[in-house]
Amino acid sequence: MQFSIKLIFLLILAVLLAGCAPLPAPETPTATLEPGPTVTPTFSGPTPTALPKRPTYLPGDLVEYIAQSGDTLPALAKRFNTSVAEIREANPVIPPDATTMPPGFPMLIPIYYRSFWGTPYQVVPDSLFVNGPAAADFDVAEFA
Repeated sequence: MQFSIKLIFLLILAVLLAGCAPLPAPETPTATLEPGPTVTPTFSGPTPTALPKRPTYLPGDLVEYIAQSGDTLPALAKRFNTSVAEIREANPVIPPDATTMPPGFPMLIPIYYRSFWGTPYQVVPDSLFVNGPAAADFDVAEFA
């Protein structure tokens, strides 16, 4: 019985070691190549797309904006990081009782963007970061 266990062990060991044996070297062709015309390789693949860049604005710069369907003054103020009063001041033609802008209405909106913290290429959207750069000024007590 013990002889058969040793024999099985030796067979398994032989199979495993046979897998580690080096492969025979491939035969090299003996034909000689004659030099031909020189060919310059050209790249005809897709061109890379440039990363989007947001224009740089100074705080309070007026930006031309065309109202879209459903735009309200509070939503525009939030989007451009400004106030409704500043939008009304820059656009005296807006009636005092208007809150929803008609589509196609041209406006000048003061803009207060924060500068980018990094590359505009987003591997993971900023919305998935709980403690991202936008949460620096977040006040928990005020929110609650």
